[in-house]
Amino acid sequence: MAVVATHIKIPETENQILLTRSGYEVSEVFQSFRTSLGESGANAIGRALHFGIELVCSDGIDIWIKVCWEYAIFHIGLASPRIFVYLRKRFTELEALLKKYTSDQLYRDEEFQTRISEIIYVLHGCPRRASVKWPPVGTDTHSDTWLQSVKQAPDVAAVSRVWKSESDMIQMRIVACEIVKACTDGATERALFWVRWLLEEDSLVRKQHMGTGLTTMERGPANINSRRRTDQGYFLLAVFAEVYKDLAAKQAVRMHEEFQCILDIWRDPSIHFTMKQKRELLGLIVLLIAEVPRWKVPAAPALVKDALQLSRAVNQCGKFFLEILVYPPVSSVIVKSGAKKKPAKKIKDVDKKQMSLEQHLAAYDQAVNSYLGID
Repeated sequence: MAVVATHIKIPETENQILLTRSGYEVSEVFQSFRTSLGESGANAIGRALHFGIELVCSDGIDIWIKVCWEYAIFHIGLASPRIFVYLRKRFTELEALLKKYTSDQLYRDEEFQTRISEIIYVLHGCPRRASVKWPPVGTDTHSDTWLQSVKQAPDVAAVSRVWKSESDMIQMRIVACEIVKACTDGATERALFWVRWLLEEDSLVRKQHMGTGLTTMERGPANINSRRRTDQGYFLLAVFAEVYKDLAAKQAVRMHEEFQCILDIWRDPSIHFTMKQKRELLGLIVLLIAEVPRWKVPAAPALVKDALQLSRAVNQCGKFFLEILVYPPVSSVIVKSGAKKKPAKKIKDVDKKQMSLEQHLAAYDQAVNSYLGID
């Protein structure tokens, strides 16, 4: 799933700024939309609609989608896990519309306006939960003897079904068993510590061995770089999937669609999550496995409490589009008057004709993220 329709030009020098259709600075609209999603009240949803639609109608739909995913991951998470199923479905529908219309036709299309407005309403209306608190991992824990001295967990069947002695190093098995035991005990902080430890250990090993990490097994999808297919995240996802199957068999958890969706979006290379976002999703899975079996009803709550009220509210949102579409389309960047020129940050030039689609999207994402200050 890849929604890419942005024509906003990234400034080449620091004395240039991006303006939206109505004349706002893009970075201000971006921040205002993100902030208003987390605020309560009618004024807040009005601001969220205004700034979100402003961003979309200024050819910034990919930036808008980034904010939606970011908000769902860091501010909703386990408070409403169905948000991930919902967003994936809606963004797929938007992708189909993007292929069907030109930009001007798209922004005036009733179905498109309904989809954008509904997503903003749903995100704003979701209950919120603080992001995962990752415990620190000391550098001294990555010594040759430390892991052997602290391991406690017995072998776990779920780990044995995933770990392969011919391709995976023993650290992976030890740590995976520790994670599963911690989740079983409800010790989420301990489980998160081990997840972070394994990711950091793999990174250190890669630096020491010319890119080769703790495993040579390619568990990632075939359409990404072979080195990335050995990422420890794929091993952890496989272990989590086996643990979830065991819990589901006991009817200890009933979030099958939500759990599978989180696995799928983590694996999907067309969704350009940052490393921080992907780690947060791993943390969310840990919480799901460790906490949900202890809920009175181990299932995801309904995403929308009153569908009729939502439908009525969304039907009134056409005016937000109309007040923005009276302005001309975005065509160029604007130079700040009287601004002192500064040397442009050097960006590696790559021949677009020689770039693969994945490289092109990654390069664009890097430029947008750098400009807007996304980690």
